[in-house]
Amino acid sequence: MSEQASRTTSMIVGVIAIIVALALGWWVLGFIRRILRLVILIAVVAGAVLALRALARESN
Repeated sequence: MSEQASRTTSMIVGVIAIIVALALGWWVLGFIRRILRLVILIAVVAGAVLALRALARESN
């Protein structure tokens, strides 16, 4: 009986660990996606500024 109970307990703990890992993974993915969006936005803005500077320098 105790062996069955320990097996059931370990199964429950395993399922909970899998659920927690999936939830954490989902959150981390969302976080990474947000950071990537921010980095891409910054890169686009920086590229635009550099291009405008180069154009201004050439026209002068």
